[in-house]
Amino acid sequence: MGHSLFADSHTNYSSHDISISLNSCFLEPNRAIIWGNQAIVWEAIREASNKYNVSFDLLYAIAKCESGLNLTISGDHNLAYGLFQFHLTTFNKNCEGDYKSPRDQAICCAKMISQGLSDNWTCYPKALADIL
Repeated sequence: MGHSLFADSHTNYSSHDISISLNSCFLEPNRAIIWGNQAIVWEAIREASNKYNVSFDLLYAIAKCESGLNLTISGDHNLAYGLFQFHLTTFNKNCEGDYKSPRDQAICCAKMISQGLSDNWTCYPKALADIL
């Protein structure tokens, strides 16, 4: 990925500055820190990757290509939304949860890829080539 989502582990922060909870991810003081949307993207993709045994790098590359890692972007004449640019009908047909949730979109994408439904993303071939 070429960039770190974590701060230098030698940096000292007070506990009220660092304790963050993102779903199942809890970061302790003086250990690591993740900021803003990068944290949401990283945690959503990590969880989806683990749940469906789909490459983290592949999911990350798809999201980067589809949305530029923008959690609220709309595309395809406002028919597609979010990190993985789902159409509402595709999401509802294949997945559960909140269509606008980056976590649920990542899980849905990983689930669909694990079922051989990767052709729903125009960026899939590019993302696959980028990680090979």
